[in-house]
Amino acid sequence: MILIPHIRVAYLSLVVVASLFLAPVCLTPSVWADPPFTEEERAEVRAFASGFWRARGYSDVPIVGWNAPILEGGTWALSDREGFNPFLESLRVFDALYSGRIGAARAASAPYYAITDLFHDDAQVFAAFRWHTVTGELFTAVVDEPEAAMKHAGIAMCFDPDALHFEVDSSGVSADGVVWSLGLRVLTLPLESGGGDEPTAEGSLPIIIAPAVVDDRLREAMDVWSSCFGRFGSNTFPDGETIPGLFHRDGYGVGALVVPDITDTFPILILPVPVLSPGFDCDDFASAFIYWFRQRFTEQELQGMELHIYQVGEGLWGHSMVVIRVGSVYWVIDLQTGEVRGPIEVPTNGSSWPDPDLLVTDPQNAPAGSRGYGRSRGAVFHGLPKFYPAGDPPFYEPEPWHTSPSMRQRFDGYLERLRDLRQRNNEDASCLEGVDWQDFSPVVP
Repeated sequence: MILIPHIRVAYLSLVVVASLFLAPVCLTPSVWADPPFTEEERAEVRAFASGFWRARGYSDVPIVGWNAPILEGGTWALSDREGFNPFLESLRVFDALYSGRIGAARAASAPYYAITDLFHDDAQVFAAFRWHTVTGELFTAVVDEPEAAMKHAGIAMCFDPDALHFEVDSSGVSADGVVWSLGLRVLTLPLESGGGDEPTAEGSLPIIIAPAVVDDRLREAMDVWSSCFGRFGSNTFPDGETIPGLFHRDGYGVGALVVPDITDTFPILILPVPVLSPGFDCDDFASAFIYWFRQRFTEQELQGMELHIYQVGEGLWGHSMVVIRVGSVYWVIDLQTGEVRGPIEVPTNGSSWPDPDLLVTDPQNAPAGSRGYGRSRGAVFHGLPKFYPAGDPPFYEPEPWHTSPSMRQRFDGYLERLRDLRQRNNEDASCLEGVDWQDFSPVVP
């Protein structure tokens, strides 16, 4: 959006007038997206974000202390909520403020462009996001980014329809046209959220394996994944014994680093240390399958991607699957249901790759939401795909499961228990012989 100077002045005047006559108090919504963060949770999240960014080399955020009691050798989980993401509030705020730029990118060339893609393309926006996660402060200049500034003012001062989804502690406009707010946060679902980018082909490797052969091997692999490995889920055997599944949520927590004074007598500074504990959730299922399939069932490096489906209106809540591509066809695999879709021809008309309608529709005659995506809280949502190379998660995810000694031990423990139960129930366990966590990982000890 390009504004000539006198139009910018008109925008600025509107913002200033609004700041003088409209109090930043919006009507309380009747439907909540999720329980909002409590003040204690928000303080924990900001302390976590401070340590998180600085640990990753970003020194442009302040060091934020945390007044929780010190527990020697211990850590604190940020929240017990299912699917908790410590950056979710800020992501939703920035998704709303920059919806114009996101929409323009989708319309122009990238139908699955997301706020995380904008962070990659615009260092200034990403820096503002980092600052907001740590301080709750947000600044947008009318002259530099008029569309975002007007959206910011409209939400903070309640003259934008989306304002009903937010609340703010304080806000205003400076004399030089900078809209500012403190504590801007989401109460209910914004109109749009989530997203992703389209994958690119991995080089131009010659296709030495026919799609029909890949299809046969993929279905053979899925048969082993389901019948032998039990899809790494919870399984009950004929003798009544049950093996718990590998599914384990990623953990987000905060530890305390006590910096002693020069005499090592009294601690003088307590710094929060971010703790991200790798679990084994849907994106880990996806990466494990890709590594295993490449090692055992193919003669070349097929293009395998983690496919993350985010709910529109649900921030980063969603599901992860696998896309395997060879030549002009691809397959979509849901590791937790065992479903395979494909081979499907890659569109040649410039449309989405792959077609999201093939990814988010519930299976025919199956209960709504049985795939774990496509529906949420009784309402239908259209998922937006985002692609990541196996084992290369987005910035807010912990490291992959195979980097964690405890998760490797958990994985091998599952396989050992599975072998034992199959043998005790007179089931063929030969498919598990010699198999360990390394077969599902790129890591070589």
